Amino acid sequence: QRQMCIRDRPRTVWRALTTAEGLEKWLADEARIQGREGGQVSLVIDGVEHRGMVHRWRPISHVEFHFNRGDYEGSGSRLAFRVVRDRGDTVVTVVQDGSADLDDPEIRDRLSARLQEALEALQAWLDGADEG
Repeated sequence: QRQMCIRDRPRTVWRALTTAEGLEKWLADEARIQGREGGQVSLVIDGVEHRGMVHRWRPISHVEFHFNRGDYEGSGSRLAFRVVRDRGDTVVTVVQDGSADLDDPEIRDRLSARLQEALEALQAWLDGADEG
């Protein structure tokens, strides 16, 4: 589980987490998402397509993706985001679990580092979007 504080409105953060345009700014090279529970999601990250479904969709507060099993690290995982307003900041909590790959410490560390880099890119993009 990771947490970060973002000085932006929850609605802005939500769009970054749940729209193709937003996801392509900080996480994926290409993204397709049907914004509803049961909708399809496809993220191309470093040339690898991660397909799955939107398992939970609670506008402006919680979105959860479940990815299909495949031949890439972290396949079959769950990626959940919770967005909460706290004293002028928006707190984003991220959980990635559910993949057998996460039992391997080397893979878990690598995926954790990639997720941290992605969250830092999210923060930088939102900070830059505010300035521009």
